[in-house]
Amino acid sequence: MPWREVSVMDQRREFVRLVAQDGANRRELCRRFGIHPST
Repeated sequence: MPWREVSVMDQRREFVRLVAQDGANRRELCRRFGIHPST
């Protein structure tokens, strides 16, 4: 099964979409996307 290629912009959009949801765990999402929480 081949890997699905995802653009950086698509990753950013997905992060913003997930963070905007009620009850989102921002620290967990930062860890998942490799972003430092203070960023």
